[in-house]
Amino acid sequence: IKKIQVAKLFVHGTADEKAPFQLSEFAYSISTDPKELIAIRDGIHAFKSQPEQLNEATEKSIKWLQKYF
Repeated sequence: IKKIQVAKLFVHGTADEKAPFQLSEFAYSISTDPKELIAIRDGIHAFKSQPEQLNEATEKSIKWLQKYF
């Protein structure tokens, strides 16, 4: 991930128990710019049964995509 030279987006729920949020924090910390980490507060893995968190993740991801692509 350190050698990837394209824009990177990390979207992660802070309450994810399957893949802890710290994994995205670590990946973000070793990534080169441009990069962005979107933390979805209280989001669980894949935002299952969490329409508000899923909508937030989707909207923020779309904005990021529009910025870089």
